[in-house]
Amino acid sequence: MNCERAGELIAAMALEGPGVGPRAELDEHLAACADCRALAREYGDLVLGVAAGEVPTAPRPQFAAVLGAAVAREIRGVRRGRFLRWFAVGGMAAAAVLLVLSVRLYLHDTDRPVDAPAAGPVAAESHLQIWQSGGARSAAMSPADTAIMADGRIYLMSGLGDMRVAAMNASDGRRLWLSPIRSMGYLAADRNRVYCLSEQSGSVGIVALDAATGRPLWHYRPDHAARPLQLQRPVLMGDSVCWSSERTVHMLDAAGQPRWVRPIDGEGLVSSAAGDGGRVYVATDRAAYGLSADDGRILWRESFDQPGMSFDRPELAVAGGGLCVSRRLADGGEICCLDPQSRLVLWRRSSDPAQHVLAADGRLYIRGKSVRAIRLADGQPEWEHAAEGCGPLTLGEGKLYFADSRGNGSVVAVDIADGQVRWQQEDLPSCDPFLVAGERGYLKTRDGVIHAVALAGRS
Repeated sequence: MNCERAGELIAAMALEGPGVGPRAELDEHLAACADCRALAREYGDLVLGVAAGEVPTAPRPQFAAVLGAAVAREIRGVRRGRFLRWFAVGGMAAAAVLLVLSVRLYLHDTDRPVDAPAAGPVAAESHLQIWQSGGARSAAMSPADTAIMADGRIYLMSGLGDMRVAAMNASDGRRLWLSPIRSMGYLAADRNRVYCLSEQSGSVGIVALDAATGRPLWHYRPDHAARPLQLQRPVLMGDSVCWSSERTVHMLDAAGQPRWVRPIDGEGLVSSAAGDGGRVYVATDRAAYGLSADDGRILWRESFDQPGMSFDRPELAVAGGGLCVSRRLADGGEICCLDPQSRLVLWRRSSDPAQHVLAADGRLYIRGKSVRAIRLADGQPEWEHAAEGCGPLTLGEGKLYFADSRGNGSVVAVDIADGQVRWQQEDLPSCDPFLVAGERGYLKTRDGVIHAVALAGRS
């Protein structure tokens, strides 16, 4: 397969679903062609993002630059003539997508300063806020910049072009350190280390930083030199780190040495991993897998009834004897929950494509076009709460927290039992998780500001 034909299929699959053309041949071509991988990543993410309604409701000035770069790439592609036939097939759709983004950008107020707020604590805006600190990087539709928290520290990405990991004291918002190496984000952390992705010479790998100082401890670079189509954050499993990259699962020890590497060929992108009872679970667009946590052996594979979108990774959650996988299909979405021990399908439901799923307390919490809870045992709905936008779900103290982009944006806390709102704080537009630690909550808003708010006294 040549680049011309690959471009046609990439456009068709991004717009129409996986049942278009010879996908095995396309996968083989993408494995060897960096240009087509980049095209698939950019085109697919753009189209799927608009289809899911994930265009930022309050775009930042950098969004215009991103939009301009996308247009420039298309122009350069036509001038080179390499994707001339692709442009004829998919260019109209790409142009339509860019037009939608341009119109949405134009309709919003863009009179905000280009520069990010200066790093460091600034005055709180209300009596519920303990402190707030600017200078964090914030890019809508991207999980790369998600702030995380571990052992009294908040870790986030700082900088616009030269991105680096920064550590902040959760008690007062003081910056503790800024990593000496560049990072792509996708953070994970435990008590001793902070993990991020980093690119060197075109190869993406994991870097471990000392949690106290930000000093690099080790760098793991997989054998393949290609940049993955979609990047994913590492997942901590005890003293090990599990990372799904493209169609391969990597399990590393605390020193950054690979315990095992498990390729899953001939299928779509591999989901982030989940661990439970000595097993590692992942999913693709075609099947769910149970792997041995010790050596990466495939213990079982359970196929789905129909394939999903090969360029859109599934969302996966495991808890309470249920392994649930949410996939985007050509005509919508589906959630399938099975028993990971017996491999029997417990239930299957049509659903809008999920942005995030979380399993706990006998329920599966789903963020899609709304936020809902369904029973893990039988898939029956328990409650649903209207909410728009993006951002992962978080749990704490019997409440489910999420950001809602309606109006000026807010953070919402609902009771996990009935979905009733326990409290809501307005004027906090965000696509980040609401981080809960004791009597405080932390949220990064779209302007790059970290807000620390008091939870004591809220119902």
